[in-house]
Amino acid sequence: MGKLLAMGLDPLFIVITGSLVTAILLSPFAFIME
Repeated sequence: MGKLLAMGLDPLFIVITGSLVTAILLSPFAFIME
């Protein structure tokens, strides 16, 4: 995160990217829970 902020990227872009990465990482676990 620190490096991304240092590069001057849009904070909103970072939040959206983080949310997508989290969703991708958690999707297998959510599928197993079902």
